[in-house]
Amino acid sequence: MKSLKLLLLCLAFTTSVFSQWQQQNTPDNTSSYYDLEAISQQTVYCAGQIVLKTVNGGTTWTPLTIAGYFQIVFGISFYSATTGWGCGYDGKIFKTTNGGTAWTTQTAGTESFWDILFVNASTGLVCGGSGKLYKSTNAGANWIAKNPGTSLELRSIANYNASIIWIGGGESQDGIILKSTNSGDSWQTMQTFDRPIQKIQFLNASTGFASSDSRVFKSTNGGANWVDVNLPTSGYFLTFYMANENVGYASNWDNTYKTLDGGMTWGEQNTILPNVSMKDIEFAPGSTSIGWMCGSNGAIVSTTNSGGGFIGIEPISGNVPEKYSLSQNYPNPFNPTTNIKLQIPESGLVKLVVFDVTGREVAELVNETLTAGEYKVDFNASGLTSGVYFYRLTTEGFSEVKKMILVK
Repeated sequence: MKSLKLLLLCLAFTTSVFSQWQQQNTPDNTSSYYDLEAISQQTVYCAGQIVLKTVNGGTTWTPLTIAGYFQIVFGISFYSATTGWGCGYDGKIFKTTNGGTAWTTQTAGTESFWDILFVNASTGLVCGGSGKLYKSTNAGANWIAKNPGTSLELRSIANYNASIIWIGGGESQDGIILKSTNSGDSWQTMQTFDRPIQKIQFLNASTGFASSDSRVFKSTNGGANWVDVNLPTSGYFLTFYMANENVGYASNWDNTYKTLDGGMTWGEQNTILPNVSMKDIEFAPGSTSIGWMCGSNGAIVSTTNSGGGFIGIEPISGNVPEKYSLSQNYPNPFNPTTNIKLQIPESGLVKLVVFDVTGREVAELVNETLTAGEYKVDFNASGLTSGVYFYRLTTEGFSEVKKMILVK
């Protein structure tokens, strides 16, 4: 019976796996990549142990050479399809004005830089180790040191406009988020954490997200306060990307999660690449369907359909229903796939099982704690024979059964 359940669950996952994130061909499978910059649906830059560029959405990637520099490029920022900057070890800052064919190199200090961001064609910031922060107001021709008020590593820069900018960072068990309202000339500590902030992103002047040590935090007041959005994962490094205020993605070792309600609930997706630590996620400007992820072991994966569905169960709304509800599966009769919608008014353990006319359980579709909301569960009955089946939703204090018909 156990082997039958496992077989059915594997079959249930099959249709969604193939439509999700797909591996792309890269020049080597050993380099690690740390930062993506999507200019359009076709043109994307990727920084890491080598710098790559695609002009066809990732079908092919071309290596870009920075003369005289043979180390990692950690951060990359393009203001247009041709003009961009990068940063790396030993205070190195790079600039190209021809789409990466040629680069000029400058040095600002001696610390390594982790991120760089140009908020317009002339104003940019670069940050790195030991609280080092530099600003340029002439398109990177010169860089002036700024005092962020901390000696912690500064890892990630985000902005709302040319004036309002945030930085996240930290080391060991110390994390920090800083904010500037004058284009980076002065900074205020917004909040400290017990773990370093790895990445930060703001969607507008109020709503922002930050990631650290397998957690994602959210602010709705410009970074003054942050709350944990309860991402169901573990592992040290975690990256994320919010395509808009509702749709977002988060990834670390082996796991990729998607939210449809601004981080209230998350569903797992399959990235098809085991033992890869994803370092960055980026979607094409204005798109919630076309995106890329990059990470260790030469990994770049892409999607053209929002990463496809979820594995097993998909949250379709964060709205809290008034009561429990188990919908009739659709389509019904079906062959061999169907889906079932659930309404859960309060958080708790939820079980959804399928059994035959003799009462024998043939599949366990859900057996986990869910937060309040509406969900859709996919079921693939390829391993079953035609006939009548039943599915039962069970929670604390509620149970309901409905009939389904499989016709092959």
